[in-house]
Amino acid sequence: MKEMLSLVAEAAGWIGALSTAAAYALVSRRRIEPDSAAFQSLNLLGAALLAVSAASTGSWPSVTANFVWILIGVQALVSARRVIGAAADHVDDCLRTRLAPAAGHAGDTEREPAAVPALHPVGAGEVLAAPRLG
Repeated sequence: MKEMLSLVAEAAGWIGALSTAAAYALVSRRRIEPDSAAFQSLNLLGAALLAVSAASTGSWPSVTANFVWILIGVQALVSARRVIGAAADHVDDCLRTRLAPAAGHAGDTEREPAAVPALHPVGAGEVLAAPRLG
């Protein structure tokens, strides 16, 4: 049983190392933004798995460093969620204001809808914009 746990911890360490390296490579090649949720999630996953692996060997300085990295990642993702939520609320408010009937014309349902910006597909090699962290 102890050998199995050791093997699982080692595998977690390898996956964590690959996750953080992948995050760095993707940012370096400009496939994702450094303040994107994807980058923060990859780093958070990597730090958590590296912490598990380090704890299994009693490497407490590494556990501590990865725990700090986890806290930074969680804070960044929570912040991103707030930013996304605030942006969604703003869009909802704008749509309600633009699509609401004009004052004094409560029954006016034939009002022209607000213009919607055209969307274009992401081409090969383009970076898909991810929400920026605040």
